Amino acid sequence: MSFYYQIYGLRVASSRNINLLEQVMDSNETHLSVIWTTSASDTPDPGMEWTKISNDNTKGTRNIVVYSAPGKPESLFKLDFFTDNILLTLIFDKCKQTAWIIYDGNETEGNLDSYFVGVIMGCIIRLQGMICLHGSAVNIAGKAAVFLGSKRSGKSTTAAAFSQMGFNVLADDITVIRLRNERYYVQPGYPKVRLRPASLSALHQASAHEFKLVHTQRNSRYSDITDNFQQDELPLDTIYILNQIPDVNLKPYIEQAPSGGSIDLIRNSFAKYLSTGGLRKGEFESLLQLASMTRVKKLNFSNDLAGLNSQCELVVNDLSAS
Repeated sequence: MSFYYQIYGLRVASSRNINLLEQVMDSNETHLSVIWTTSASDTPDPGMEWTKISNDNTKGTRNIVVYSAPGKPESLFKLDFFTDNILLTLIFDKCKQTAWIIYDGNETEGNLDSYFVGVIMGCIIRLQGMICLHGSAVNIAGKAAVFLGSKRSGKSTTAAAFSQMGFNVLADDITVIRLRNERYYVQPGYPKVRLRPASLSALHQASAHEFKLVHTQRNSRYSDITDNFQQDELPLDTIYILNQIPDVNLKPYIEQAPSGGSIDLIRNSFAKYLSTGGLRKGEFESLLQLASMTRVKKLNFSNDLAGLNSQCELVVNDLSAS
């Protein structure tokens, strides 16, 4: 039995129900088949001699190990994700558009769901050669504004703030961008935003315990944005690089990103540990082209959550003036 979903522009057929996603009708067009199993014998893993990928990007990944198959370095990959004492393995065959996920039967359903819509889908999209950035995206006047930044820079909080102001959110944490007919389009993710307790308290005036945990070993929780979720792709307008400055008195302001923004796009690629060989070269060229065809700006703001609305209004005014 298969369950069908639409996420990041892909129609996915999964052998296991994914509670975070809304099921869609079956169709003849499937972009990705996902097979969940607790036994490696049901996958291409047994007998396969994997080669561990080691480069500058993989050195900082403590909980993820990447492998490729000899003779098929650009088509068959294996990734091990370590979650405390639990091991989760992804095997992806790019040629067949098939993914096998080997999981421990003791892992919680919620943790499996979160890994799938997050890092697993992000890795698959990267391995398929699509642009995948670590950021959020919001519908402003029928076009997509994308927000990138380092860890804890406010990407999800910014998206949630826009949602509370009545704007539709396309994606959180992972932003997938496709080029079609010489124009870039941002793909919708799923109707949840991952927020830390401080952001939940500031935006919802409620205890974090009232919201579902993203993962049992983390403190982030899901904020539901079903009523303000953008279900269709939108043309990309502007990419904003979030720059949080430790000055509560700073008034937010926008400036052009240095070097045209290409360095920022490369720095904020999702799952950089996958950038190897031909994948690295192709992605580098794609991001340079994206930077040359898109406005990339830096949004400077204070670390005071009370100024969220003024930051959002600044972006809306900036887009309306462009």
